[in-house]
Amino acid sequence: MSHSYDRVLKEVRDTLLPLLEEGISLDEQKQVIVYLLSPYFVNQDILNEFAVDSLAPEAVNLVRINDNAWTKKMFPKVLAEYQTAVNLNSTSCFAGCASWHNEIRHASSEYVSAMNLNVDLTGLSLEDYKYVVFRNIGALIEANIQPYLRELLLQNRICRRKADPTKNLKTMKLGVVVNELYQCSKYNEFFAPLPWGIKLHQWRNMAQHHQTRVEDDRIIGTYKQGDKEKEIVLTRKELFDVLKRISSILLVMKSVYSIFIIDHVYDLQPYITNTTNIRDDIKVFHMASAFATQGFDLQDISIEEKTITVILKDITPLPENENWLDYKRKRIIHTAQLICAIRSYFPADIIKIEHFDRQDNLRCKIMGKGSDCETDEAMRLGGIPWDKLEIS
Repeated sequence: MSHSYDRVLKEVRDTLLPLLEEGISLDEQKQVIVYLLSPYFVNQDILNEFAVDSLAPEAVNLVRINDNAWTKKMFPKVLAEYQTAVNLNSTSCFAGCASWHNEIRHASSEYVSAMNLNVDLTGLSLEDYKYVVFRNIGALIEANIQPYLRELLLQNRICRRKADPTKNLKTMKLGVVVNELYQCSKYNEFFAPLPWGIKLHQWRNMAQHHQTRVEDDRIIGTYKQGDKEKEIVLTRKELFDVLKRISSILLVMKSVYSIFIIDHVYDLQPYITNTTNIRDDIKVFHMASAFATQGFDLQDISIEEKTITVILKDITPLPENENWLDYKRKRIIHTAQLICAIRSYFPADIIKIEHFDRQDNLRCKIMGKGSDCETDEAMRLGGIPWDKLEIS
């Protein structure tokens, strides 16, 4: 297994599994997801359909957003842009989402790389600390936040009833994008967060143009505001606060976009055609999240050319008033149905699952052929027929 999956699996393990390990049932966990996300979904039937398979990470993100007063205030304002735009001009809104879909997926890939290459900041000198944190700030804005900003500007222009909301969006300088959003939105603090009041592209420029230095145990950044050159003076902690605030901007924008896309998933299908390849880390994250909401900890995965091997641990406790052998049989059957789910992420010829119980005892090994997932019978049953699986 690639070691780059360790962080991904740990994040899922830390955020989605504790409730189940404490005895919360699978149905109760779904109810929590629906309860948290219901105020932000127009299509409640879509929310119920995708709550288990796709929306658990968004529920976790929403808890994080609501735990912070600033992001809690900003999230509904950004989401309102999309919801207003789709009501005014659904064709332009959906076409805009689709046109930026590849860039946003690429931004997700870049974010995973940044996460994998993150370093411990605690032992760094102030000079090195300044360098690494500003590097992270610049990368977050340039590689991760920028496509969301351009796509958000499109929705904002639809809300302002612009005749051509896509005009120059691909070629505009980031500063022009940020300034238009700052001037034309009703939440300009999102694009120049307080207490600093420095716009996102100015933070990006400080980082990318290395306009930072250390003097007298203070970190100084230089940026332009119009024709004037200005400075910001920060302590070590204050610079980290900047990084956290910019990271929270990305969290809000990612969550808004994901919720809106899923809320209108069937409406968007005709608009999204060619898509970029999704890196394996992201597939593993989404697959592990989906399995977690079904009571399985994805502990390991081996991805080879023709074979995928997945190690699953069933972390659900025995329900009250249920026979242990009957419950064990149900969970094994449930595991067998995941063969096709795994293949939807990784289209291998052979899919293997090693299924362990809560005490780390091997319950069974299951193997299925990828081609069997495509049969009419598998589609009807929601998984490979029992007689076509190898179980030991």
